[in-house]
Parts: sequence; structure tokens; C-alpha cells
Amino acid sequence: MAGRTGDRVALARVRQAAGEVARRRGEPAEAEGLLVEALELADGQVGAPAQFLATVQVELARVRADRGDREQAWRSLRSALELSGRAGDETVRAAVLEAVAEWCAGGGDLPRAALLAGAARALRGLDGACGRGAAPVRFVRAAARVPTAGRG
Repeated sequence: MAGRTGDRVALARVRQAAGEVARRRGEPAEAEGLLVEALELADGQVGAPAQFLATVQVELARVRADRGDREQAWRSLRSALELSGRAGDETVRAAVLEAVAEWCAGGGDLPRAALLAGAARALRGLDGACGRGAAPVRFVRAAARVPTAGRG
């Protein structure tokens, strides 16, 4: 249906879903191709929400990390962080922080991974000690300052 209507964002959503399935089936090359295609389809489209683009970047980062390309994975995560900040959606921000935590843990930086996982929990409202509002956002911004090189 999406192909017949020419809706590039709808096509991008289909490619993203297929890419996620391919990753879960253990087909990283197919997954990466589908996810890159999803980003290309959505690029510059008015109806492409930042939340969607951030989730595509997270999935692409997971594929790249699984392949052992931590530098490219970080680039995708960096894009996801920027997009999730623009989206203003705490659930998406939390999902992105969880993916960054996975990346940190994969590189052996367990203290930073734990900090980021805690920040994600706070954004989801799962941490009773830290409610929603300005304090968690400052905490998340501080926790998300992950180096782009020299680690893992």
C-alpha cells in the first residue's frame, strides 16, 4: 500500500520494520541495507517524525555494533541522541539512552553504561528517587556525554 501511494515516510517505516526483523534473524547486511534505505526515504520528508528517525538510527547502531563497527555505531547513536532531543519525547529519549548504555557496556565502560541505564529508567518514571522535570533532563544530558573515540 505504501509503495502505491508514494508515501516515502510510510515506505521508510516498512523498511525500518523489515530491517529490525532482519537483524533479529541474524542477517546484518540485509538489516543495514534496509535501515539505510529507510533513512534515505525519510530524509527531508515533512512527515518524518524525529522519534521515528531516532529509532531507525538506534536500530542501525545495533546492527553496526553487532558487526563490530563501534565507530559507525557511535555515529548512528549520536544522530539518535540529537534527534531524540529535538523530538521532546521522553520514551524515545529513554530508548536511545538504553542503546547508548548497550554501546558503552559493549566497549567495557560498565560504570557509564549503568549511569545511562539509570537515566533511561528515570525518564521512563521507573526511578522513585527521581521524578520528571528539569533535574532528570540535566542528569540525562550529563550522562549522555559519551566520548566518540578512545573508548572500547
